[in-house]
Amino acid sequence: IFGLVLCYKDRKYKENLGILASQDYWRRSNKAVMEKFEGERSFTAVKENAVWAVRTSHTWLSPVLRHPGDYMNSFKRLTTVILLTFNALAVASLLLGQDQKL
Repeated sequence: IFGLVLCYKDRKYKENLGILASQDYWRRSNKAVMEKFEGERSFTAVKENAVWAVRTSHTWLSPVLRHPGDYMNSFKRLTTVILLTFNALAVASLLLGQDQKL
């Protein structure tokens, strides 16, 4: 149910903001890369880049925290999370009852 809410929110963002959200995402992405290589070293710069990295790359948190203009929408991110969960369940079910000698 939570995933349906996220996907609905994505659709509304896309209808309301459209290309502006996408342009803002790419500007912010380019700014993060430029700050990483050419920016000054400070705690605020590190914090901003860390927050940006979590918003774009963290598998479990990015469906909720993602930028509205990101090309990876919440549906795609939730699909990745569900597939990773089912993959872990499949491996655990294959190893259930096996003696592991290390």
